[in-house]
Amino acid sequence: MFKRLMNAIDSFYERVMPGFWLGMKPRYQWAFGILALAVIWIGSSIFIHPRTEISTESADAKPTSAATPLVRVAALTATDRAATVTVRGRTQALHAVDVRAEVEGTVKAIHFDKGQKVKTGDVLCEIDINDRGRQGSADAGDGRADQQRTRRGERIVRSGISLKDPTCAVAGGL
Repeated sequence: MFKRLMNAIDSFYERVMPGFWLGMKPRYQWAFGILALAVIWIGSSIFIHPRTEISTESADAKPTSAATPLVRVAALTATDRAATVTVRGRTQALHAVDVRAEVEGTVKAIHFDKGQKVKTGDVLCEIDINDRGRQGSADAGDGRADQQRTRRGERIVRSGISLKDPTCAVAGGL
């Protein structure tokens, strides 16, 4: 039954519509149909309710009609408003720095937390250099170990690290 009704509507549509209209894409047919309805709607307001009088009164003149509408006016005041916004997400650092010690040894203590800001001269960690002495005793018969220790000490002196406390690594000087 529904199929017969649709066939009847389609045949009526093809008989009534001109050939150029039927050759257009359906979306263009819809667009022109909506445009035609808008033009008819705007045109009907012009012809049904024409504007016959033009007001030449100034804005200061009071209206003469007794049916003046009442308007309620309220004074507005600006106040501060506290708002909390909860945002979920993930942060990532723009810059990462690898800090390495110039001497070998075991880390005894770390004086910063992950993500904490540090300044040049801050003590980052304490290194146990006695561990390095054990490595040297294993290489005692080899003169290269003494040369390496001497070179490491020279690099430390050149970098400006104080030799008064050789157990500390310093930020910025590494």
